[in-house]
Amino acid sequence: MFSFGSEVVIDRPAGEIGHVLGDFARYPEWTDMSESRQIGDGPVGVGTRGQGTIAAGPARFGMTWEITDFDPQRVVAYRTISNGALSLDGDYRLEPLGPTSTRVTARGVIRTRGVLRLLEPFLRSEIRRNEEGELGRLKALLEDAAEAAPSLHTALP
Repeated sequence: MFSFGSEVVIDRPAGEIGHVLGDFARYPEWTDMSESRQIGDGPVGVGTRGQGTIAAGPARFGMTWEITDFDPQRVVAYRTISNGALSLDGDYRLEPLGPTSTRVTARGVIRTRGVLRLLEPFLRSEIRRNEEGELGRLKALLEDAAEAAPSLHTALP
């Protein structure tokens, strides 16, 4: 078992970030998941479950998780409920720094089982580096999307 933590400031409002964190179908856009989906219908909230596959080099790990806290303005927390070789419990904390800027802090605990425990020393540094990279990709995804959005203001002649 080992923990990780990283943070980034994203130039977007907290609620916008929180909604992307709660959109499981978008996880492959910014995480190391090769596929991800919500299990069941309805809005995301406490108890919502997701399922995905994490790609770590040539290895693939299936995982099912459950949202344990969801307030898109301040926190998205989850825990692994499947019994695979890898489980990840953690949260994303959102701290508004102004109307359009938010500090996102990711923290979590990773547990390995079976033969994967033997690889834990290698995985520890790899996963920590990947988690930092994920927040960087989330920042780029959200800030690039904001720049690409058409302006609501038009220039006057």
